[in-house]
Amino acid sequence: MKKKITIFTPTYNRAHTITRVYDSLLRQDWSLLSDIEWLIVDDGSVDNTESIVSFWKSEKLPFTIRYIKQVNGGKHTAFNRATKESEGEFFFTVDSDDWLTDNSIKYIFEMLDNILNEKDIVGIIALKCFPDGKLIGNSYPINCENSSAYNLFLQGYGGERSLVFRTSIIKQYPFPVIKGEYFCTESVVYDQIDLKYKYLVSNHILTVCEYQEDGLTSNIFPLMVQNSVGYKIYYSQRIDMAVSLRERIGYAIRYNAFNLLKKDSIYDYKGKHKLVLWLMFPFGLLAYFYYKLKK
Repeated sequence: MKKKITIFTPTYNRAHTITRVYDSLLRQDWSLLSDIEWLIVDDGSVDNTESIVSFWKSEKLPFTIRYIKQVNGGKHTAFNRATKESEGEFFFTVDSDDWLTDNSIKYIFEMLDNILNEKDIVGIIALKCFPDGKLIGNSYPINCENSSAYNLFLQGYGGERSLVFRTSIIKQYPFPVIKGEYFCTESVVYDQIDLKYKYLVSNHILTVCEYQEDGLTSNIFPLMVQNSVGYKIYYSQRIDMAVSLRERIGYAIRYNAFNLLKKDSIYDYKGKHKLVLWLMFPFGLLAYFYYKLKK
């Protein structure tokens, strides 16, 4: 690895917002930025993103910028490309409509010093906030122990988080690429990591998040229906991860619904709770019609 941290920014027609990521990098401690690479994967933009980044690369900066443009395939394919290309020991995603808080990099460097020799720790899970400073989700308990993201979610500490990964580990968990689908929920990968690793839990706010009107989550039901195999994979994994029967039943119903939306036997459920799936099929059928209606 040539750098300490790769800051990965996936982008698609975000020339009007990606400048905020750039500006937030310049507000960091410059003495640390020589150990940073900013890896931008452009997922087929047709705006002037490339020319903006080209101008930045011509400037004398304390960090390295690498720009990769690919045919539009969805954020998850940009993520796969970035993990392959990353030259940082750690990997931190900052979306093109988000930006770093002041001292974000300083806090990350300090926390990484505490986990370098902890092989069961995949990285850091920290907080995000809105532009007005309001937290997204709840802050963690003081002196919270190392934990998986899923366990934190079960305790009421879910929601969008800032995640820093060991690159050597995140490379082992690529997103599935489904023909005709342009979105895959990040939990498909993060849940797999949770089965084996924990995070250092931090109450530092590392990123500011501003949802866009044309963003991925602004039209969630059409997004889910159009990318139903990806959600089928997600619910299939969650059936086995569930810690209560009620939770497992909910995931089974949703799995059945998304399985009906698009047949794909490659990703059929193969776990030990097939009886639950069979019993919940009628409810899954009702959920299938609900999702179709919402679309």
